[in-house]
Amino acid sequence: MNDKVNLKEWLTFHKDHDQMRNLFYQMDAKMKYIHSRGYYIMNFQPDKIEIGNHDIFFEELGSMTQQDYQTLMNHNIYTLSFLEIASYSDCLDFLKPSFLNEHFEEFIPFLPSDDILYYRSVIQNKKYYYLTDYANVQKQQFSDENKSAGDTNRHQRSLVKATAAGKLYQEEEEHYSNAAFVNVVVLSSFVVASTLITLLTVILFALK
Repeated sequence: MNDKVNLKEWLTFHKDHDQMRNLFYQMDAKMKYIHSRGYYIMNFQPDKIEIGNHDIFFEELGSMTQQDYQTLMNHNIYTLSFLEIASYSDCLDFLKPSFLNEHFEEFIPFLPSDDILYYRSVIQNKKYYYLTDYANVQKQQFSDENKSAGDTNRHQRSLVKATAAGKLYQEEEEHYSNAAFVNVVVLSSFVVASTLITLLTVILFALK
């Protein structure tokens, strides 16, 4: 008896986003395992992905070399993210990558709120992380909310060093920190300049 069903068939009977999200996390974990063994997924067509009781099966795999490992891995991560977004928005049969790239914001209402940052990173910013790595960082940060601010900050810094997904948060923090620093520098420069102008005016007036 065959207990497997392909993804196309599975999506026909499963429209609940929680069920879909759980499946997509399993697919991401399986993809990560495949990459760790030196292989990549050649075909993401829904009828080429089989879902068993306890596992996911990608039917067409190819071997990677050191030269093409990063490119193929990134392409797999992007393609799986595309597949997931198209499934959430129920337009898998006609959505094109180019359209999604240009109109990502229009798909946000269909996505799980906790995963929006991840999909934006992959689709818009071309920063490739595993969904499961991203989720692990989220879980760890959530558990750290009950700790002191000092402990939390130290732990987040260790997360940045320990996992690739942590870089996502580091870059966001650095972006806003740098922006704040620039604003302070500009404001300070303005104050100093204004003070100098005032002093020069007083001196010139005194010399008259």
